[in-house]
Amino acid sequence: MLLEGLTHTLVSTAGDRDRWRIERDVMTDLAPASLQRRFDETLEQDGRWTRDGGAGATESRWLGTAADGERWRRTIGVAAAGEGIVRATFEVERIGEAMSKH
Repeated sequence: MLLEGLTHTLVSTAGDRDRWRIERDVMTDLAPASLQRRFDETLEQDGRWTRDGGAGATESRWLGTAADGERWRRTIGVAAAGEGIVRATFEVERIGEAMSKH
């Protein structure tokens, strides 16, 4: 969803059932802040995530609830990684027990 239509390569991935981190190099003419804005707009339109802050134009934090009721925090950050390359870091972390469904 976030990387749809973009050329990218996997840099690293790590994690377990409660949290994980994925880094990808995105080949683009966009500045890091513009790519971050694209990611943010995609999550806003998706409707399953609510903005929960971030560190300015190159990082955002989001809260969401999975279909099973589990609460998650998603952090997305970007940084220049070379000519025409932006390193995108995606982190997801479980933040609580399943919420009861009503």
